[in-house]
Amino acid sequence: MSEASVMKMNIDPSKCPFCNSPEVEYPSPRTVYSCGTSDYDGRPESAMQSETCKERVLVKPVYTTQFEKKFGIKEEDCKNQYELWYFKTLLSLLEDGTVKEDRTNTGTRSIPFHTYQHDLRESYPLMKSRYLNPLNPIKEMIWMLSGSSNVKPLQEMGVPFWNCFADEDGELGPVYGVQWRHWKTPDGEEVDQIQYVLDLLENEPTSRRMVVSCWNPSFIPVAKTAPKDNPKLGKMSLTACHFSFVLTATPMNFGDRLNAFKHTHTSAHANLFPISGKGWSEHAEEVMDRHNVPKFYLDLSFIMRSNDFILGNPANLNEYAALCLMFAQQRNMVARYVNYTGIDVHVYSDHITGARDQIDYAKKHPEIFTDKPAQMYLIGDKPETIFDYTADHFSVQGYSKENTGPVIRFPIAV
Repeated sequence: MSEASVMKMNIDPSKCPFCNSPEVEYPSPRTVYSCGTSDYDGRPESAMQSETCKERVLVKPVYTTQFEKKFGIKEEDCKNQYELWYFKTLLSLLEDGTVKEDRTNTGTRSIPFHTYQHDLRESYPLMKSRYLNPLNPIKEMIWMLSGSSNVKPLQEMGVPFWNCFADEDGELGPVYGVQWRHWKTPDGEEVDQIQYVLDLLENEPTSRRMVVSCWNPSFIPVAKTAPKDNPKLGKMSLTACHFSFVLTATPMNFGDRLNAFKHTHTSAHANLFPISGKGWSEHAEEVMDRHNVPKFYLDLSFIMRSNDFILGNPANLNEYAALCLMFAQQRNMVARYVNYTGIDVHVYSDHITGARDQIDYAKKHPEIFTDKPAQMYLIGDKPETIFDYTADHFSVQGYSKENTGPVIRFPIAV
C-alpha cells in the first residue's frame, strides 16, 4: 500500500496516518507530527513519512487474536499459560456465549465442550488476576480423599465452599468422596476406587483402566429439590460436576530420566560424564535406578459436565493439579499434564459485572501474564499413604496477595 493510500484512510488528522503519533504545534499550513512525518500543504498524497516513523511502524506489534486486541499483549509473550487460556475463554463466554436457562434460575452465558492442558513441569495453574487462597481447593481435595460426607471437617480447615449445600447437621449425602472411597456394589460390598488406581499404578502402571467415577445414578438428586433437603432423601446434595478422572502413566525415555536425574542428584549426575564406552547408557540406567529416579510420567484428565467458570474453574484446576502431584509422589512418578474437559462451560449472569472488573484489572496489569508464573511443591517427608496428606505438605511460590489482584466476591448459585 502506498503512503498516499494509507493517508487517505486516515480519519483523524490530529494523528500521524502511519503510526498514530500526535500532531505538534507548528505554524500553519504545515502540519508536523511528533514522529517527524509532515504534511506540507494539507493534501494526503504530499505526506512525507520520516525515517523515525518508519522504524516505529516496523516495531509496532500487530495484534490479531481477540485476547491480543483486548489486552495489548502478544500471546507468545505470556508465560502464565493458565491465565492466558482462562481469559481467552472468558472473553469468548462474555462476547459469544449462548444465553441459557439453568437449574438455579440465575441464567448463564454458555459454550459447549472446552479443553485445556497444563504442564505441571513448567508451572502450577494459579490465577493472579484476582486473589484466591491457593490452599483452600487443596484442602477440599484432601477432604474428598477422606471419603467424608460431612462439611464439618472442611469448616475446621476454614474452607466455606460447601456450607450452603449442607443440611443442619452438616450432611451432604453420598457426594464425591463417598463415591470415590465407598462405591456400593450390587452385592452390598464397597469399592475403594482411589486404592484401586493406586494398586494399578504400582503393579500395572501402563493400565488403561485407572478411572475414578462419582457418577452414580442411584444418588443423583431431583433437579428442583433444594440441596439441603437431598441428604434426607438419601441423595447427593449437589450433582457431581467433575464426575470422573483418569490417570495415565507414560514411560520416560532415557533422555528424560537423565534430565530428571540432573535436577535431583546434581553431583551423581556429573559423575556419569564424560561418556565412555559402549556400555555407558546401561551403566547410567543402573545408577539412576539406584537413586530411585522415576521411570514414568503421570497425567491426570478430569471431566466436568457443568463448570461455573468464575467460581469453579480456578479451584478445579488447582485441586486436580494437587491430586496429580500426590499420586505421582506416592508412586515415584513425575507429574506432567493435568487435562481439563468442560462439557457445559458457563458464566452466571450475576457474575458478569465482577468478571468485567477482573478483565479491567488484567488490562492494567499485564505482568500477571508475562511474569514468571506460580509454582506449587510438595515438601517434607512423603506421607505413608495418599490419605495422609495435609495442607502443610504443600508450599506455593510466586503467589501472594502482594502480586495478585484484589479479592472479588461472587454469589454462589444454589
